[in-house]
Amino acid sequence: MTGQLLTEWLLQHGGAILRYRTANELMDDPESVSRESLRHDLLRSPAVGKWLDNLGRGPIHHSADTAAENAMGKLLEFGLHAGIPEFDEKMLPFVEHIVNHPGDALMLVPFLVRGGYWRQQPVATWFVQRLRKMHAFARQGHYDIFLTAEEAAEVPKAWRGKPIYRPELSLPAHEGYTVLPTCYDWYAMTYYPKDDPDIRRMIDAVAAYAGDPRFQAIRSGYGWDKARRRCWAGGGTFLACANPERIVLFVESAANLASTQTAEWFTRAFAMLEGYRTAHGAYLFPADLLKERPGSYYLYAGSHMGLTENRRRTQDLDLESTFRMLVIQQRLQANQRHEHSIPGPLAPVSIV
Repeated sequence: MTGQLLTEWLLQHGGAILRYRTANELMDDPESVSRESLRHDLLRSPAVGKWLDNLGRGPIHHSADTAAENAMGKLLEFGLHAGIPEFDEKMLPFVEHIVNHPGDALMLVPFLVRGGYWRQQPVATWFVQRLRKMHAFARQGHYDIFLTAEEAAEVPKAWRGKPIYRPELSLPAHEGYTVLPTCYDWYAMTYYPKDDPDIRRMIDAVAAYAGDPRFQAIRSGYGWDKARRRCWAGGGTFLACANPERIVLFVESAANLASTQTAEWFTRAFAMLEGYRTAHGAYLFPADLLKERPGSYYLYAGSHMGLTENRRRTQDLDLESTFRMLVIQQRLQANQRHEHSIPGPLAPVSIV
């Protein structure tokens, strides 16, 4: 099947969530379907209602389905965005939250960015400040980020022998986190608008640093809080490493960045996903690439990837796999067009 036929197949056989996202993200002529009707069906979906109800009922950072990071991530996967009143009502209070609780911003800003709230002054200000810190570090090109055994002598015995970040990379949360790009930063950078050339330049530099095989090889690591004499986990799960359990999330997001498309990890992962093409031209990923697992992290573990309301149908994994591959291909094509276009004057993102 061609791309157009696959899109029509998704519209014909997908549920409310897939139909809505297909029309909004894959169709050249979305006016050929009733977007109002599709949005109505989306908001009536029991799955959407459940996750809207989850948002605001739990902590910010946790594995619970009621944790803000998981509920936000899931609703974004469902295609909700700024301008949908039911979504705005749930999301906008978190803009004020990051003003009063800046320690939570790392976990919240990425989802606010993807949701379309990047114009909100607290969101843009925090993101740009964070990006500048990471960019200043990334441009140095240092990958010697762990203490030597001698340097780690004062670390408590429970953590001795483990990879411990150097002190300058191990800032406690209240001091602004590590300057190493985390998975949260990756998510924010890939979805943040790239119209401002300075923003784009810094994002490309940080993404290139994170895409280096030396960074991608990190699988474990601990921050060292000397004042409290304790370590905190911050290895490959926390960092912007394309771990197998969240590879679809990372390929999808990286497709928004033209600068990452020659990275070794991306070309290898994209080829792997292309290898799941069926004889009919659709795609069928292994179920563990599109996990739907309650009580687990959306971004850490890729555990909330389901896009169908009832996954008991045998065809649903085909539909979800095909949709995601078409989205990746569409984003890659859009970036190629953008790279070869001649830009006009670019307006900077206002953070005032």
